[in-house]
Amino acid sequence: GSTACQACAAGQVVAQSGSNACASCGQEQWQAAEGRSSCDAARRCTATQWQTKPYTFSSDRICKAHTTCTDTQFQASSASGFNDRVCQESTTCTSTEWESTPLIKLADRVCTPHTTCSGTEYETVAAGASSDRTCQPHTICSSTQWETVAFTATSDRACAAHTTCEDRQWQTKAEGTHHDRECKAHT
Repeated sequence: GSTACQACAAGQVVAQSGSNACASCGQEQWQAAEGRSSCDAARRCTATQWQTKPYTFSSDRICKAHTTCTDTQFQASSASGFNDRVCQESTTCTSTEWESTPLIKLADRVCTPHTTCSGTEYETVAAGASSDRTCQPHTICSSTQWETVAFTATSDRACAAHTTCEDRQWQTKAEGTHHDRECKAHT
């Protein structure tokens, strides 16, 4: 009786020369074809790759390059040897917002609504894409003053002291909040 050669299945090789016994490929080895006498070393993913499919005794490991985030994205989830990096589009601030925290590689930018000046305030610093608007309270003229210049959205009001009539003068127009007292010399 002659011994018939047995073809080992994929993932196996002949255990030893002249033997009819088959053995599985070793650790980190594989082979895909029936009847092969040696196994191949499994592919190793590099530091810039991740494993999308592990090796088996009959198939090689599949590696894929990590995703690279663009200049308009940030990394929402980090990469490893077994998962890809997750990139997310960054927030874009609207015209009513300013960038209070800039976009960085690992975090999204933060947009904050611009301050709105109230009716009793004026704008001292205009709102910008990377800075907030600054508001200051309007000056309030005292009872001994009158408003010489009215406020605007971007400027304060100006006040001046009311004129005091001298001894030889008489008042021809009483003081008001928006006009001065007028005096005229006695004749």
